[in-house]
Amino acid sequence: MLRVDDTAPQRAHANFVDSFVILGERALGGAVIDLGGATAVRTGVPSPEFNRVFLLEAADEPAAVLAEAEAAFGGLPWSLVTLRGPQPGLPGAIRDAGLQFGRSLPAMLIGLPRRPERALDGFAVHAVTTQAEADLSVDILAEAFATDRAFFAVYGEEAVWRAPQTTTLLGWLEGVPVATIAVVVTRGVAGLANLGVLPAARGHGCGEAMSRAAMEAGLRAGADIASLQATRAGFALYKRMGFRHLADYQIWHHPRD
Repeated sequence: MLRVDDTAPQRAHANFVDSFVILGERALGGAVIDLGGATAVRTGVPSPEFNRVFLLEAADEPAAVLAEAEAAFGGLPWSLVTLRGPQPGLPGAIRDAGLQFGRSLPAMLIGLPRRPERALDGFAVHAVTTQAEADLSVDILAEAFATDRAFFAVYGEEAVWRAPQTTTLLGWLEGVPVATIAVVVTRGVAGLANLGVLPAARGHGCGEAMSRAAMEAGLRAGADIASLQATRAGFALYKRMGFRHLADYQIWHHPRD
């Protein structure tokens, strides 16, 4: 495993927030709100997964932060993201705000290799450069996650996929589009997100091939480390690829969500 420097964990956490800030700044109806010790990102998508408050360090008045967040989202469903560990006053503020624990989200990290891995036979990857390709990426995400397309449509907005920090990739197996992934490069970190592989194409190594292609894209953009937030299904894959488990994000939802 490649070594990473002492700044890598904090840079990885900041890149996670950056990826949502870019979405909030560029999506139609999006906004980024400084809550004084926390960052709120509103995208307008009616899902707590797309409207988040990041409170990754101790806040002087966490109860006030959560009250401001409730007002900032104007009735949209939202979630709170914290890091597992002591934050004075936060447990009580979460309880008083009526937030309920949703899930843990593992943060993972790896130093980027200096040479590409062997390509998967019959598999090709290229960056999205047209609106039609961006729409195809959204279609793949929706089918891969068995979710309404509207849930992922924000990633098909031109201002979002053309963000200079973001590259969206499509993967083609034997000439058929079957996979997608995005990489957001900030602070020398390649943040991998939105990996989707069509059910019919699973079991062929497409997920790993897409992840490695995203890492190579990040390397070309100047990143020295890659990070991601793993799903339960993806955790074992990324451990096998050499990612280390950095920390656990805690996701809290409002009961109405």
